[in-house]
Amino acid sequence: MRIGKRTSYYPVLNIPEGRDGKFAIEHVIKAPGDRVMLATMRNVLFGQKAQAQNLVFEHPTRWHRLLEDGWVWMTDYPIEQRQADELVSGVSGTVLVGGLGLGYFTVALARMKAVKRIVVVEKSAAVGRLVWRHLGGKVLEKATLVTEDLFKFLKRNTDAFDFGLYDIWQGDG
Repeated sequence: MRIGKRTSYYPVLNIPEGRDGKFAIEHVIKAPGDRVMLATMRNVLFGQKAQAQNLVFEHPTRWHRLLEDGWVWMTDYPIEQRQADELVSGVSGTVLVGGLGLGYFTVALARMKAVKRIVVVEKSAAVGRLVWRHLGGKVLEKATLVTEDLFKFLKRNTDAFDFGLYDIWQGDG
């Protein structure tokens, strides 16, 4: 999460653990001194800005994982925060976000003054129930959650968007 000219990768989200059908939110607690990835060699090879490295916190940290049937869809580890922060840089106006996930994209966008309206399209009502209400006031002021398949939404939608961010694929590992 960009804070002024500095980037902080301390956990931004505060979503309680829970389960709704086949989806779950789990917490991962890292002890002081545990390494948390900021980038991998894969990121560097594919031209992303960060060098392969780890972060080490001097205090315990709590991170989130979104799972479906026990498989990880996403986390809010610094490596994912950094990638999202790079993608939202320079975004403004009305933004379409495909996939709610843990809501990090939406939180980052809601904190940006240049972003006026956010429409989040999430296929799973269960993910919406687990995550949405925990994203905070700025998100709820600027953003609307639509529970629908993104491709169906795009076919029927007539609204204009200035930017679109689509995060609807599961891990690459």
